[in-house]
Amino acid sequence: MRLLPVFALACLLSSTEAAGSAEVVADVASEELGRWCKWRGPYKPAYSPGCDNGCKQFTNLNHAKKACARRGSCGGITYEKHRGNRWRWELRRGRSTRRSPHGETTYLKGSCRNGNRPRGRGGRGRRPRGAALSKHVNVRGSAIKNLAGFCGGKVTVLSFNKRQIKTNNLGGLGPKGGPGGPCIWWTNVGKLNGRNIDLTMTPVGGAYGSANAKYKRWGRSGKWFAKRFHGSLKPGVGSAGSMKKGRFVFLYKFMYSKSKKPATIAFLPLTFYDLDGGKEFIRTYDAVGVAASKPTGMQRYGCKKKGGKQFCFADGARREYPFPRNFDRLTKRDKMPCVTFLFQNKASFKMIYKTTYDHRVFMFKGSEALICKGPSRRRVRGKPSPPMHRRRASKQRRRAPPALRRRAAIRRRSRKCNTRVTSDPLHGAHRRRYRRHKMTIGCR
Repeated sequence: MRLLPVFALACLLSSTEAAGSAEVVADVASEELGRWCKWRGPYKPAYSPGCDNGCKQFTNLNHAKKACARRGSCGGITYEKHRGNRWRWELRRGRSTRRSPHGETTYLKGSCRNGNRPRGRGGRGRRPRGAALSKHVNVRGSAIKNLAGFCGGKVTVLSFNKRQIKTNNLGGLGPKGGPGGPCIWWTNVGKLNGRNIDLTMTPVGGAYGSANAKYKRWGRSGKWFAKRFHGSLKPGVGSAGSMKKGRFVFLYKFMYSKSKKPATIAFLPLTFYDLDGGKEFIRTYDAVGVAASKPTGMQRYGCKKKGGKQFCFADGARREYPFPRNFDRLTKRDKMPCVTFLFQNKASFKMIYKTTYDHRVFMFKGSEALICKGPSRRRVRGKPSPPMHRRRASKQRRRAPPALRRRAAIRRRSRKCNTRVTSDPLHGAHRRRYRRHKMTIGCR
């Protein structure tokens, strides 16, 4: 064996140590950059065949996705049940799904790239909801300065909660008095510049209170109507109405929750739902425009010049429509009796409600569901359909008691017997004469 000089051996050792340190630096750099992937799913009920890395388990979905993204052999993750009724996310090798009899859920990994996931408009990240105007909407109004602002980050969305009502005493009808006088005071309806805002609705003049205070119809009074429908009839929406038909004016005011100072909202799309029956009409002089779906069931809507100001109006649909199931995600049928009034730089405004029939309710919400693009409802080919709406247990059809079932069976047999009697010409007169009596002649 030939011996190397001492200085040559020292140089060799120093070079190998440098190479090893370079490899470590490269690994650290790649780990710092990270790796992100696009994911498809969830698929229910489905699983991905084959294990990757021994079907390594995770309790957190994001941790499982990150671990699968770092492995090139991993094709997806499956949420599988283990002993003790414990569910865990497992790394799987398969890049397709198979139907699962145990209700498992699977995400499949798509294309991947090194680095952090891009954000913002220039990146490939998911575009936020309401980033653009919908193509299936008509907007009318000549005073709109920035229409795209109603679907961007500057828009203010309102949501109403029945438990966050400070005063519910519109027109002095009750049922809950409090500060603000004869009004409805909703608290924490939205956020403006990172601060909570409140909304008050007050009738202008005494016409509304005097018309509904002592009015009765169908055995119901105006105070009963206020207790039943004022405030928040459905979760997330505000509601108010009139027991007696007529024309009434209401003042809306926005204020900050803590300081009680006026809050000026830059872009507010105020959507009114369920304007149907041809009996409900809305007008205002403070909106810059009005929008409706395309097609729409509204009789007419738009804006025009009146008295030197812009006057926006909307006449309700002629036919009746059911309430939407989700007020933030409307179907085509839900959009037919809906309209959105657009307000810019307003801390307060007046709305004119007109009804031509008793017992009418107006429901409203600051929402982009009508004018902006929302999540697609179209089913992608090759993917499972979304889960259907499950009715609550209390609304499920129950089997009738035995006594009612026996009566129904007797009625069915009697109807069948009578049809056989009518086919016999000898007993036709008897059937006409004794129509109210149970007939058994000719029955087999």
